[in-house]
Amino acid sequence: MIIKQLACLCVFCLCFSNAMAQEPKPVWSSDTAFPLPESVYYNPVMNQLIVSQVNGGGPLAKDNDGCLSRYSLTGKLIEAKWITGMHAPKGSRAKGNLLWVSDIDRMHVSTPKWAKSSRP
Repeated sequence: MIIKQLACLCVFCLCFSNAMAQEPKPVWSSDTAFPLPESVYYNPVMNQLIVSQVNGGGPLAKDNDGCLSRYSLTGKLIEAKWITGMHAPKGSRAKGNLLWVSDIDRMHVSTPKWAKSSRP
């Protein structure tokens, strides 16, 4: 009897979950192609998205072809090669006036335009 009840419960749950399933709706999109993005960081100071672009030879290539791009929150490209000279940037974070970017074998520290001073 318990097995019958469990079977009925499982069938009911499966039917109910399919009836409640909805197609996902896009929250964000861009009309610009990302060459080879690795990560995205929302910078609240700029109110923009910073995209780490690996580009070129892939995620392990030491080719100085990586860069950071800036996008608006609506997906509009602001600056394709905002910060360049990296191999394959893995991610970025801002702290105070500094932007920290991890690369394959090094860390980059930058003072972007939004910073209040040119020195940490």
